[in-house]
Amino acid sequence: MPSNFLNGTISEIHLSQLPNLINLDLSFNKLAFNVSPHWIPPFTVYSVRLDSCKLGPHFPNWLRKQSISDTLSISDAGISAKLPKWFWGIFCAHPSVNLSRNQIHGALPDSAAPFVQLVEVDLSFNSLEGPIPLFLTNVSYLDLSNNKLFGSISSWSLTTGGTLEYLDLSQNFLSGELPDCWMHFNQLRVLNLESNRFLGAIPKSFGKLNLLEVLDLRNNNLSGEVPVHLRNCASLRILDLSENLLSGEVPHWIGDAFGLNVLILRHNRFFGNLPLEICHLSYIQVLDLSLNNISGSIPSCLYNFTYLSGWTNISKAYHNLNASQWTNFNVSVEFNSSRVTYPIAEVDIHAYLVWKGSTQEYWKILALLRIIDLSNNKLIGTIPDEISLLTNLQSLNLSRNHLSGPITPKLGQLKYLESLDLSRNQLSEEIPTSFSELNFLSVLDLSYNNLSGKIPLGTQLQGFNESSYMGNPLLCGPPLENKCSKDDTQVSHHNGGDVEDQDDNILSPQLYISIGLGFATGFWGVCGILMFKRSWRYAYFQFLSHLYDRIVVIMIVYLTRPIRRLGT
Repeated sequence: MPSNFLNGTISEIHLSQLPNLINLDLSFNKLAFNVSPHWIPPFTVYSVRLDSCKLGPHFPNWLRKQSISDTLSISDAGISAKLPKWFWGIFCAHPSVNLSRNQIHGALPDSAAPFVQLVEVDLSFNSLEGPIPLFLTNVSYLDLSNNKLFGSISSWSLTTGGTLEYLDLSQNFLSGELPDCWMHFNQLRVLNLESNRFLGAIPKSFGKLNLLEVLDLRNNNLSGEVPVHLRNCASLRILDLSENLLSGEVPHWIGDAFGLNVLILRHNRFFGNLPLEICHLSYIQVLDLSLNNISGSIPSCLYNFTYLSGWTNISKAYHNLNASQWTNFNVSVEFNSSRVTYPIAEVDIHAYLVWKGSTQEYWKILALLRIIDLSNNKLIGTIPDEISLLTNLQSLNLSRNHLSGPITPKLGQLKYLESLDLSRNQLSEEIPTSFSELNFLSVLDLSYNNLSGKIPLGTQLQGFNESSYMGNPLLCGPPLENKCSKDDTQVSHHNGGDVEDQDDNILSPQLYISIGLGFATGFWGVCGILMFKRSWRYAYFQFLSHLYDRIVVIMIVYLTRPIRRLGT
């Protein structure tokens, strides 16, 4: 009876009446178990699912007499205790184990019961300590994220690990160099090692993982260049190497990974120009290269991002991103200057993004994000017009570079844009009037440039705080207190096109004269003829009289019809 609205207390009296019970599933209800630690159940089950039921704080001792061959899932059960020594002995055959989201502490044992081949193990979001035992590398699905595990994983080079498809060791205190033994884990599809203390180079053997779809090494101390061997990971969809000490140029071969949906290299030490090969990433939807030392100009070939330009069917790209059966992975990208967490699909996939100045965590919408972030680099030149072809773009951040020249008015074609940050550059001339057409824009920062002229009138642009425009002393108009002079309200010639500025004095005397002349012409054109031409006047009033009589007759007919029906 899973996922109902059951509540109350389950005691041994209830369970003692079920001697033939083989499958116990009361998961995702609001039930509390009140069972004596010395109680011996009259049944032996092969599967127990009691997720979100209150079993703790002690580990349920009645499980000791069970023989679990299928599933033991007691996540979020309020358990705050060590795993008992007998725990790994209750399994047989090929079981799956889920004890996530409790407060289980202590170290994991060096080995499990003999003749037991665990299939899936999820011990995430607990307080487990110590090293990771080798026997856990022989499962298919292993999630030990968000614990307090420490030590090196160099001993993994002693194992074959051939069945492991999903591995999440994120948010722990693991350290040392990553072993170069990943060719033994050739079935891996998702590998998440983010937020640990790993150091050294990225192992070349990662290139042997032909089935790998997700690689997250974010927030470690990895150094050196990105190995060219990663180009062999033909199935890669998400690559997050952010917040490390990686250096060198952005790899030219990255364009060979044309199936990439998410590429995040933020907060490293990459330098040099952006390679033109990056434009080969047709399915890219999140590109974050911020907080590096990348120089040169922004490639004008970005229009080749066919997903962002609207040439690729969005549902097809969404399918590519979620093609794997594994959907529990954390990705870290920057969006609207905040840091937030986004999941890929069903399980606990999330990414941390900077959203409106604060760190937030988002779930199950990564496939809907469309972001380009090149901020905090050393980019020069103008903003290419071709960016305006990326009509599916939601967030564009080019802040804190050395970009110059006018802002292309074609950016107004980015109709889905929600966040635009061009602050702290050397952009000049006027704000394009086309910006007033960005109806979804909720975050705008044009501060600390060399912009001038009047801020275009529009509900969107006047709705932002004054801080969005500060640091541009020649800007004027609302929401700034700096009022515009007459020279600022004249017709401007911006980007080779004549753009009429909307000024506050648009109701000029000439306009009032034109309105008066139009009214007089229309009035006397009709009334004057009726006054001086008798035949027209007679025909006009006769028409009005006939129209009045017709309306009166119709009203009398419709009003008397219900009375006649009642009389019959």
